[in-house]
Amino acid sequence: MVKIKLPEQTDVEFSTRIVPDDMEPRGNVMASGDEAADRLAEDEVFRQLHSGNVAAWCGIVVHAEWRGFKGVASIWNCSGETEEALLSSCSDYVEALQSEAFDDLCRAVSSSIANVADRLTCEEP
Repeated sequence: MVKIKLPEQTDVEFSTRIVPDDMEPRGNVMASGDEAADRLAEDEVFRQLHSGNVAAWCGIVVHAEWRGFKGVASIWNCSGETEEALLSSCSDYVEALQSEAFDDLCRAVSSSIANVADRLTCEEP
């Protein structure tokens, strides 16, 4: 039997990126029950987007990489004044995304090991 040690989270390189969200902000920014307030919040998101602020309506994507294996996790429909402010205010989410990306990475490693094991044959000497 071959034993394979999965990586520890400290062995993994994580990267976090802010990326534009493909979902339309209109109708998705807020659901306060006050249509006027919701519309104002949406208008502000559009204003920020048109001024070049990607963080105004975006996703946070975390990648985990270890020895060529990759894992990913993301959250969408995020909004912040700047990328730095968004990441700071969402630090708990980013930490959770790192755990999810790490789990995804470990699944990729385990799946790869299982695929290799399925192809191995052992012959009696």
